[in-house]
Amino acid sequence: EYDKNITASELNFIISNGSDNSKSADSVFSLVNKVDGKYEYTINFNAWDNFTISEGAPVVDDGINTEKELREAIEDGGEVVITGDITLEDDTPFVITENVILKSDDGKEVTINTAAATDAFTVNSGAELTLGEGITVTSSTSILYANGGTINIEGAVLTADAPRYALAFAEGTGVINVITGTVKTTSGDKVTIDAEGSNAKVNVINGVVESAESTAITVRDNAVLTVDGGTVESKS
Repeated sequence: EYDKNITASELNFIISNGSDNSKSADSVFSLVNKVDGKYEYTINFNAWDNFTISEGAPVVDDGINTEKELREAIEDGGEVVITGDITLEDDTPFVITENVILKSDDGKEVTINTAAATDAFTVNSGAELTLGEGITVTSSTSILYANGGTINIEGAVLTADAPRYALAFAEGTGVINVITGTVKTTSGDKVTIDAEGSNAKVNVINGVVESAESTAITVRDNAVLTVDGGTVESKS
C-alpha cells in the first residue's frame, strides 16, 4: 500500500522459486484498488508452490513534479506538496470539487506553468482551493475561476500575460481571498480580479493585486469587494 501510484520498476524486487526462472516485478505486479488516496497492489506468484521475495533498491518518493502526478493528487484532495516545476501539456482545467491545499516542499520556490489552460484551477461550489507559500503560477490566459467555490491566496504568486477576461474570476457564491502573496497581470487590457453577482466576493486582506495595463479589481452586479489591507494597484 502506497500513497502514490507506482510502477513495478520502482519497487525493484525479484520473485523466485529457487530455480532459474526468477520473475521481475513487471511480470507479477498489478494495481488492484485505490481507497482514500491509498493505492493497493497484488503480486501474482504464478501458482508456484514456494517462493522468496528479494528486495532491491527502495522506492524513492520524489514528491509531485509531473502533470500526471499533480492531476491525480488534486483529484484525491487534501494537501498537495509540489517538489519541482511543472508545465501543463493538457489544457484541460483542474476541476476542484473538494478541499485542496497546494504548497511547496518547505517553502521551496516552484512554478506551475498552466500555459494555455483557461481557468486552469476551477473551484466548484462547496470546495476550497488554497495556494500556499512557495507556489508560483504563470499563464498566458486566465488562471482562477471561483465557480461557487472559495480560492485562498496564502503566499503564492500568480501572474498572467494578457488573460482572456481576467486572471481570476468569481461568480455565483464564489469567493477569492487574497490573504498574502501577489496576483498580477503583466500585459493586456483585462482586469486582474473580476467578480459578478450579489453572492460573489473578493477580499484583499494583506496581499498585492496589480494590473499592468487595466483595472486591478472590478465587481459587478452587486458583487462585494472588501479591502482590509495590502495593496491594490493599476499601473495603466
